Amino acid sequence: MASDRPSCLADGLDSSTYFQLKSDPTAKTERLTREKIKRSSIPMEDKWRLFPSAAKPPHLYGLPKVHKEGVPLRPIVSNIDAPTYKLAQYIARSLQPFAGRTDSSVKNSTEFIHTIKNIEVKEQDVLVSFDVISLFTNTPINDSMQLIKELTSEGLPKDFPDLTEFCLKKSYFLWNDKCFQQKEGAAMGSPLSPVVVDIFMENLEKKAIKAYPKKPSLWICYVDHTFVIWPHGK
Repeated sequence: MASDRPSCLADGLDSSTYFQLKSDPTAKTERLTREKIKRSSIPMEDKWRLFPSAAKPPHLYGLPKVHKEGVPLRPIVSNIDAPTYKLAQYIARSLQPFAGRTDSSVKNSTEFIHTIKNIEVKEQDVLVSFDVISLFTNTPINDSMQLIKELTSEGLPKDFPDLTEFCLKKSYFLWNDKCFQQKEGAAMGSPLSPVVVDIFMENLEKKAIKAYPKKPSLWICYVDHTFVIWPHGK
C-alpha cells in the first residue's frame, strides 16, 4: 500500500508545495471514488455516469507566464480521465450558484467595462489593483471547507462538503514518471478548484472590507484580481 508520508523530492518541484508518493494511487483512488459516489445522495441516474472507469493519473504541465520577467511556468494539473474528474465536475456545478454573489463581483471583462464606463475619478483618488500570488495552491482548504459546510443551510446537500473535500485532497499527479501529492490548496486544473476558490475569496473580501473603517469608493473583483478606487490617499 502506498504511504502518504513525504519522501525525498526530486526533479526541482517545490518541496514546500509537493511531496513524492511511493507508488501510483490511481487504482485505490478510483475504488474510493466509486464507494463515495455509491453512498452519496446523488440521484441514481447521475451516479452511473459519474463512476470512474479505466482512470488515468492526472499529469502536470506548465504554461509560460509570458507577461512576467524570466517567463516562469504556471503549474497546471490536467485532471481529464482522473478518478475524481467527473465527480468534481458534478460538485462544481452544484456549488456554482453559491459563488459570484457579492456586489463587487464581475463575470468577465465586458461586465467590468460596463461597470466602470460612467465612473468619475477625482484628483485625490488612488487607483489600486490587488492580486494573490499562487492563488490556488495558497487557498486554505480547511477554511474553504468550513464555508462550504455552511452552505448546507442554504440547500446544498449535506454530504456534498465531504465529497468536495475528497476531490480536493486527491490532488496527486504524474510528472517525470513519478507521482506527487500537493500538500495544501486547490489543484490548478481541477474543475472543482475555481468555484471553491471563488467562494473563499468572496468571503475574505467581505470580511476585509467590513473590518477596516475606511472604505474604497469602488471595489471590483474577478476571483483574485481587483480594481479599486481609494479616496483616502497613499
